Amino acid sequence: MRGFLATARILARASALGDVTSSWLEPRKSTHAEIATTSLRSMLRVRLSGPSSVDVDLGAPSPFCKFQPDWLIRIAFDSATGCAELTTPAFRTRDNSLVNAPSYQVVKALIAEVVSIPPVVSIEPGPLDVEGTVRRLVLAPASPFKDDYLSPGPLSFTHGCEVVVAEADAMAVRDALLGSLRAVSGSAYGADAAVDVAPGASTDALLVMRINKESSKIQLHCPEFEALTEPAKHRIRRTFLRTLDKPGIGELSKIEPLNSACIAWANVDGEAVPTSWTSLASTTEPGVALEPTVGMKIPIGVRVGSPEPVASWSDRAILGMAHAESSLLVRSRSWTRGLRAKAREENRILTQRRGAYLDSDATVWRYIHSSPTQLSRYHGIGADFDPTAFWEVRCQPWQSPSGEGGWSAWSSGLAVAHGQIAYGPEMLRLLQAWGTIASRHPDATIETLYLTL
Repeated sequence: MRGFLATARILARASALGDVTSSWLEPRKSTHAEIATTSLRSMLRVRLSGPSSVDVDLGAPSPFCKFQPDWLIRIAFDSATGCAELTTPAFRTRDNSLVNAPSYQVVKALIAEVVSIPPVVSIEPGPLDVEGTVRRLVLAPASPFKDDYLSPGPLSFTHGCEVVVAEADAMAVRDALLGSLRAVSGSAYGADAAVDVAPGASTDALLVMRINKESSKIQLHCPEFEALTEPAKHRIRRTFLRTLDKPGIGELSKIEPLNSACIAWANVDGEAVPTSWTSLASTTEPGVALEPTVGMKIPIGVRVGSPEPVASWSDRAILGMAHAESSLLVRSRSWTRGLRAKAREENRILTQRRGAYLDSDATVWRYIHSSPTQLSRYHGIGADFDPTAFWEVRCQPWQSPSGEGGWSAWSSGLAVAHGQIAYGPEMLRLLQAWGTIASRHPDATIETLYLTL
């Protein structure tokens, strides 16, 4: 953890690389024209690769979901001696020279500079404030974050929409909703069950269920819905639908007017008509971004304390991350090639950038580039799938020397390109939502961890 935090500070100093670009072509002989047409602004990534090692690489994400690095630097930290050893286990060459060799030398110098100074981490009481940290920025030409879109989804799910529950399933659905980690009191709404579908956000958005003899109904309660931005609506719709798709709520065929298409959208956000998508950001239209600068205090984690034993609290902490991921945006992307319209349609590839967890370790969550078919229903990444990861968050228990303890969620992987942390606002929203869910205990405390860059 300490080594990652020390190294991550190079992200605020990445402007020293200049306007460097990388090609996403797989390693092979390529023409200068091929390289030019497949080059993007280089993305510099820092991620924890082992208990005492950190990987730093520079490269570009490809349309095929893979990250193509120009080179990778591995830093092995020796806690006994306080020394760090740098090796280069992977690299590629072009014309018998290291690709982006000047950037390689700059990054090695930056690493030497930051790892020699202990990282400064401060802990402040209270939940993470996303809106006070992010800003709106336009994208640079050839940005790796360009061409992200939202698919419209089921537009009928707005404030007041009703979902009818079969009489035979009403009590089971109610019990499942009451058992949700995002369950809140529904007494103010005359509801038998209520679930927060905008955890951590300032928007009042709830799934409320009312049971009666005639018919039992679930409604989306969000009076401000129409005034929200499209991304905010997307988050609420997706969380609302995924709440009803959780295990234990019953067969969705018995819940009307939900259908397989709605649930497919909420889970994989597959959409076959790119012309109906909404752009999230461009070189002229600003989008929400996290811009790191030297000396800036950036939220790096959230810590929740509880008087309960850490072991008995693990389900709320770990499953809370899955509940929090429901509120992340699923960015739809389309890529094709070909001279004729028919060829371009036949060659079209639809992919997404979205949250997912490791099948091998459900405490590790990443924001990745994948196709809709490469993840399990609840968004697990299999061992044989290694997609581009833009950031990583880990959930683990903590205990202080005084005996206090609880669970924390903190970043163990970040990336930057042209002055913007890759999907940094999404990472902050995951941490914010997780903190809200995990701290729903009368005696729980919540704190935000900040790293000074």
